[in-house]
Amino acid sequence: MNASTLTNFQPEHYVLAKSEKDISIIQSLYNLTLVSATATKAACHPGWPEASLSIIEIGVAVYCFRRLVKADRAFEYWTWLSVCTASFSSLISIWWMIGFGIVQSEKATGGWLSTTAWTYYVCLGAELYSYKGFTRRCGESLLVVAFLQCIGALCLIIQRWRGDVGSVAYMISNTYDCVPQNGFAYLESGVRSRAFRIFQTASYINAIWALFHALGNTEGNLRRSGSTTEIFTLTFSVYFLLIMVPELIYTIIIATQGRPVVISGSCMLVELDVKWGFLDSEISALWKVLISWVGAG
Repeated sequence: MNASTLTNFQPEHYVLAKSEKDISIIQSLYNLTLVSATATKAACHPGWPEASLSIIEIGVAVYCFRRLVKADRAFEYWTWLSVCTASFSSLISIWWMIGFGIVQSEKATGGWLSTTAWTYYVCLGAELYSYKGFTRRCGESLLVVAFLQCIGALCLIIQRWRGDVGSVAYMISNTYDCVPQNGFAYLESGVRSRAFRIFQTASYINAIWALFHALGNTEGNLRRSGSTTEIFTLTFSVYFLLIMVPELIYTIIIATQGRPVVISGSCMLVELDVKWGFLDSEISALWKVLISWVGAG
């Protein structure tokens, strides 16, 4: 807990507390009333476990695509390796579509969802497209699905900035007659929600940039050596891996800083501890499993 933060008291702000003792000190020092609140899915922003799993997922994809590059193209495409790659990418895509439906149905309490999960189908679709016949048609279909998911991710970003989705991270059930400074919106919103909106917006923009950069590399290599679209999948996967590293670093930092104690007027709300990335929180197990796959990025 930062002592300088306590001495410069503001009507609406938050303090990081590393123990229950710190929370008690904050409450007694300013005579605050602790409200009762229930964490919603919107409170479950990406943590370091989700970011780590996403990097592992990308690493698996890069490995599979590298193996496919080295494979003899005279062999049939649908080997055990390619089937595993297709199944893995499809699983990510299906999980994301389920999560998207849940977020749209819950709106204000809708949780965080990756804005870059569509990249898996872009890579897989590009790889399948390099073949002929039925396999190529499968690639075309996957690229269409990836495009629709990309548009859906953009809609999520716009909805979050407008406050249509994820605006209520903590649903207050009892105020105990405390008086907030400007209503309960600040207490309910989640203090790190803005930071993660910026993060997801930047990740989406970087993914689009990586897409066009990969396309440029592919075109150049095709002119020089006649290489096929595996160059695209490899380049795009590697660049996307680099996008995820800053998010992992940020989530590790906030996991070590302590729990946010949010203050508004005479009211106080203690947010969930992100030390283990919400895996030990009260949020539904189904949602925690889902965001473990498609929550980061």
